[in-house]
Amino acid sequence: MPRSSLAVHLCVCVLLLCANVLPRDSLAMGARVLQPSLANVADDDNDPIVWDDLADLTTPRDMASAACAGGAIYVVGGQTRTDEGAGSDILNSVPQLNGALCSALGTVFAIGGADGWEPNDEVQKFSVENNWWDETTSMPTARYGHAAVGVDNFCFVFGGAAPAPEGKGEVVLSEVEVMDALKETWGALPPMPTPRWGISAAVESKSKRIYVVGGFDQLGRALGTVEVFDASSRTWVLDGTVPAQIMPTPRGALAVGIVGLRMFAAGGIDASRKELSTVEVMNLSSGNWSDDTPLPAPRGACAGVVCNGAFAVIGGSENAGTQTSDSVYAVQVNKPATTNTTTTMPPLSA
Repeated sequence: MPRSSLAVHLCVCVLLLCANVLPRDSLAMGARVLQPSLANVADDDNDPIVWDDLADLTTPRDMASAACAGGAIYVVGGQTRTDEGAGSDILNSVPQLNGALCSALGTVFAIGGADGWEPNDEVQKFSVENNWWDETTSMPTARYGHAAVGVDNFCFVFGGAAPAPEGKGEVVLSEVEVMDALKETWGALPPMPTPRWGISAAVESKSKRIYVVGGFDQLGRALGTVEVFDASSRTWVLDGTVPAQIMPTPRGALAVGIVGLRMFAAGGIDASRKELSTVEVMNLSSGNWSDDTPLPAPRGACAGVVCNGAFAVIGGSENAGTQTSDSVYAVQVNKPATTNTTTTMPPLSA
């Protein structure tokens, strides 16, 4: 069950990790600037990938969410553990648990999560131009442990967990909902074939197909499930026309990203609740998986995002959930090395 399997709180500190030089109005005071020589890996290159360290997060954290907007990676929420897991340092007055980020139309949307142990339906939006948060229309279904993906001017939200009827524990969801970022309105879509929480999702930009990967079921079992949603037709692809084999290593709370015709699945937590360094890559043309270079260290409950041609794995838990990491590992694909920095952004509105 969600509560017993990954019991964590999320803070609402907001950070920015830039893959380019920060703009002058981005609150860059005190930020560190690094120039890593990232490995340049071609789309169809079968050579092992090389992981590089980007600038560390300002605050170590796991269970954070990440999204790319305007050439920058925004990292929201998470918890930082103190005293070898003895407690969690909540960094703001509005706690969250397993929320999700979505980027659409130059705006970052923080969607759902939990207030204490109660999943919520709140949605807040961050204007990159104005550098501030505002509340917007709530999501129809309160949830946490869900995934969110932006396609054009829409944010698609998949699965998660919510209170069971009459407050008897939690129920794992199959619900899919979509927000029109222009109108700030919500609608229901066909449910996921497999209810899951602790899931990750990524979109292949040309086909606008969203791949929903891994997660945990109602019994807390780790899954290797991969299901494909067509954002254009707003239907699930169930006829086998889009190849997508089961992920070899069942896991949830992993980082997923698509670059070109390759989908990276990195880290996560397996059925024994062990953090993984495992990296597997699916070829989107064939649906076949292959092993690739592991992460430099095991990471569970890590965030994943693709930005400026780089797939980044951000933060996460380590040492059986007793510690949180500030590391950012990345592999660059078909792009030159870039300057990166970190800076603290305004917190979510209370």
